[in-house]
Amino acid sequence: MTFTFKDSEVEVLEVLQEEVDNIDHEAVKSRWRRQRTHSTRNGENSDSAASREPARAAGITENSLTEEMTMAKISKKTIESLREFLDRGCDYAGTQETVTEIANEALRENGCELCQCDDASVCDWDGDEVCTVEDFANVFWDKAVEKILNVLATEE
Repeated sequence: MTFTFKDSEVEVLEVLQEEVDNIDHEAVKSRWRRQRTHSTRNGENSDSAASREPARAAGITENSLTEEMTMAKISKKTIESLREFLDRGCDYAGTQETVTEIANEALRENGCELCQCDDASVCDWDGDEVCTVEDFANVFWDKAVEKILNVLATEE
């Protein structure tokens, strides 16, 4: 299988690869080993919980991961590349088309098989039209992307 990317897309992929390369895989493996050793000392055996739930049997729980593992800092360059890539005005990423496609899928999943987001409306309690579903999806996307990028930018 061959993939073809535009130069601008390659730049975003390279920046994301840099971030993946910054992950300390040895620290993650070490954490997993420590949790596994801890669970063995507590008497768990591989025939019981281990065969059904490997992560739980290894002592890795959502709380233990949240408490002891921190997210790697994402560079400002990566944040800005993501901001550009996720912007609905970004032609090379096709973001606007993706947002429209997601809105149409959401309508179908909610029982509106024939309508499209540009001809479906969001109405208030009185039945008055507030906006089209497409307009709502666009505003929602912009706000969600901004909030998520702000969280990533402030993560230490």
